[in-house]
Amino acid sequence: PFANYIQGFIQRALKVGLPALVMACMDTIALERCSQVVQDVKQSGSGFERFLCVSATEGHVIFIKHAFLPVLLSAAVDTVWIDFDTFILQDPSPALRATRENPREVLPRRSRVRFGSFLFQNASDICNLSKICDKRQYMEVNVTSSMEESPLDYQGVELLVTEHWDARCLNNGLFYVRASYRTLIFFNLFLRQIYINPYTDNQNLFDAFLSHSTLDTAVPDSRPLLRYALLDIDRQFGCAEGHAAEDSLVTFHFWASDFRTREAAETERGGGSENAAGRIVARDGVERVEKVRAKKDELF
Repeated sequence: PFANYIQGFIQRALKVGLPALVMACMDTIALERCSQVVQDVKQSGSGFERFLCVSATEGHVIFIKHAFLPVLLSAAVDTVWIDFDTFILQDPSPALRATRENPREVLPRRSRVRFGSFLFQNASDICNLSKICDKRQYMEVNVTSSMEESPLDYQGVELLVTEHWDARCLNNGLFYVRASYRTLIFFNLFLRQIYINPYTDNQNLFDAFLSHSTLDTAVPDSRPLLRYALLDIDRQFGCAEGHAAEDSLVTFHFWASDFRTREAAETERGGGSENAAGRIVARDGVERVEKVRAKKDELF
């Protein structure tokens, strides 16, 4: 069904003036539809040379999502990935360049606090977020990599990515990568680890590779520790979880976590209109209701 949106996506890319677009088509229907749209654009003389439809039918969708990165990076092409469920309100290139050249903070922070597989900024951070304030329950760590860095390496931001609105973990539905040998090695290693660890969540692994908010046993010690920065999810790169923009949005990702809801029990289904405000009925008819939420100090 998603193939029906390819024409609109490409037309929007033309409208905002994207410098180039490679569309990974994950079945033959999508490839045929994309090729037809590009052919129509060619006939209209509207810059078809900026668009390329490629077959991406071999492998899992998550593996395919990252498979083209090493090819483009090895050709010295800076690359932006945008999930297909994203509406492009304006060309993101200026916002990406501005954040890359003037980031609010270059990450990762090297001195951190670890609790289990989670990373926090410091003792105050873990205490405020999780109410874990006893120093015996966490440990201070230094984020390091056994892969040596050269003083000749590029010292600026190498990757830009969004966080989730309701959480600190990364959302790699949109990210920018600067082409260099370091990012090429990074994503080759990342692809390998996704391939040999099929049960590893790609987004958590992406987060752990950058040492952002979590750790994962699938992350090799020897990897480039990329310098990255967070994109502005409040006012520029919004999503369905929330944003604070009025007219400054660059992209809008139609994605929201379902962690606030749960599937309705048999006895809860088919509720009347009086319960409609707290009930969601999915396209497949599955009903979800709001979870009962409580703070830790209310539970214990």
